[in-house]
Parts: sequence; C-alpha cells; structure tokens
Amino acid sequence: MLQNSPGPGRGPRLPVGVNREYLPLAGHRKNRTEDIMGNSETPAKISGLLIGGSGLIGGYLLHYFKTRTPEVDVRAPNSKKLSLRELGDITDYFKKHKPDFVINTAITAIRSDALLSYEVNYLGSINLARVALALGIPYIHISSAATLPPGDNLTE
Repeated sequence: MLQNSPGPGRGPRLPVGVNREYLPLAGHRKNRTEDIMGNSETPAKISGLLIGGSGLIGGYLLHYFKTRTPEVDVRAPNSKKLSLRELGDITDYFKKHKPDFVINTAITAIRSDALLSYEVNYLGSINLARVALALGIPYIHISSAATLPPGDNLTE
C-alpha cells in the first residue's frame, strides 16, 4: 500500500511505514563538513552510478536525477566505459568513482545475440550485485519484459 502523494516536488510516493528521512541515502553522507577550526565547506554531493542510462527506463531516471536532485551527481557510463561482461572492469570502475549507490537498468534484447544477452542481462547483473555487496554499496536492479523471449504464456 502506498502513502498519499507527498506533494509537489517531494519525489515519488513511498510504501506505508517508510519515512523519507530514513531512506539509506538520506544520511549516507553528512550535509556539510567542517575542518578542525569549525569552518564549513559546501555540502557533499551524493554520487550515484546509473547503468543503462541510454535506455528507456534508465534515460528517464537520468533525466529525473539531472533535473530534480541537485544534491545527487549521477554518472551513466556507456558500455565502452564500463563493460558488464567483465567483473574486473566493474570492480575497477567502482573503486575509481566510489558511487554511493548503483542502479542497474541495462539490458540487451533477448532477440539479439543470445550470448551477449546472457552475458549482459544475467552475468552482468550478478557481477554488479557482487561488487556492490563486496564494497558495501546499495544496489537496485530494474528489469523489464524485454529481457524475456517472445511467447504466449508470459505474465508479469
């Protein structure tokens, strides 16, 4: 059950019992930092990684982050900059960019190259999850029916 609309500009509705202030990202980084003399610095931005940002779902999420969440800096590397097929590439990318969260919306259509679909849709998702878990990074995986083979007996 979802709560009533949170009002304009407050973001998506949340499940009943989930308080926006207690979401993992809300307190993941301090809103401001101070040096030993007590001088405040600018607020630290939350760093996100969006895999599949050129697709339908990923493109929408990227647009949302860029236009509605100035406190979140989201990277959306293409497959040339981050290969989901190589565990080492994922590990190196995560260690270099140190994202605070990862959202995976990447897919290849099942009707395309079967091996590529297996490596990206299945192994790529597992590789992302394993690296995120090992580094303590929150991971969200979003998929669609486009990853399934065509057929008459498919339901969501």
